[in-house]
Amino acid sequence: QLVDEFIRRQQSGESINMSQFAKEKGIPPKRFRQWCYATKKQREEGKQIVDSDKKRNRPPKYQQIEDDMRQWMATHDDPTSVPPKAIRAKAMEIAIRLGVTGFSASDKWIK
Repeated sequence: QLVDEFIRRQQSGESINMSQFAKEKGIPPKRFRQWCYATKKQREEGKQIVDSDKKRNRPPKYQQIEDDMRQWMATHDDPTSVPPKAIRAKAMEIAIRLGVTGFSASDKWIK
């Protein structure tokens, strides 16, 4: 979004460079340059612009457990009222059934 704003401002005739824009937005200039070049490269390759390091862009590590849990949660009238202990127990049951190792149904996973 910031990269797009920077490009729009340049195209509108404003004489602003990457360093000036970064300082204005409170971003380290080096980081903003990296974002600009990464965005440009992704656009040239026709890729969707994402940050692969962000959790929301990564696929779930245990997709099958996630799918089974989604189905199980859908059977409840109010999924938000299911206690975390029950969620953890069901997730561990599914992991054992699927033979998944290394899954712990941690607090972070439940959230």
